[in-house]
Amino acid sequence: MENEERIDMITACGHSVIFNSPESTPVDFRDIEIHTRNICRYNGALNWRLVQHLALCGALVDYTQDSNDEMVIQRGYAIAHDFHESYVCDIPTGFKPYLTNYKSLEDFWEAYVHYEIDLPLKYRDDNLIKHIDSRALVCEMFFMNHPAASLVMKLNGGKPTKNELWAWHATRALNLQQCWDYCFENINKARGYLEALYTEEERWLLKS
Repeated sequence: MENEERIDMITACGHSVIFNSPESTPVDFRDIEIHTRNICRYNGALNWRLVQHLALCGALVDYTQDSNDEMVIQRGYAIAHDFHESYVCDIPTGFKPYLTNYKSLEDFWEAYVHYEIDLPLKYRDDNLIKHIDSRALVCEMFFMNHPAASLVMKLNGGKPTKNELWAWHATRALNLQQCWDYCFENINKARGYLEALYTEEERWLLKS
């Protein structure tokens, strides 16, 4: 176990975490799998795991966006957008402003995790990923009868569309292991397509 002198958290695989020093923690897909399968969304209000949310985000790209190489890449980003929560937890959005320095640390971890899994944030379509995330929120709350569903729909574009319904059913048909397998498969596809866009400097850094 590394960094025994000062440890803020230990991951499922035994890697030490120092929250203000993300680069000291190895990003391990085994950790991400275990943590995303166990973390529950909505602070436990719904029995809906983070890995299911991420699989749904990928499915929403599949069912609502044009099928092309760019969408293969963005599907990977949609799936990976909350991977950093394996390390900094899933904190309710409304609570974050009360936590001094949380946002800057979260941003640091998000960028670090994305870089370590070969999906640097510079190639992410932030507007698309934000849209997909908000529509996943609508689907989850609507179909699982969360008390805030009406408010969330009002703020994020209304009820689920027919295509979003299909994406929801496709995700609900998967167990937790299948959700992770879908996520991991499509992360690898995105990395393969994205490699052609890397700068020479990025290729050198990623291989070093």
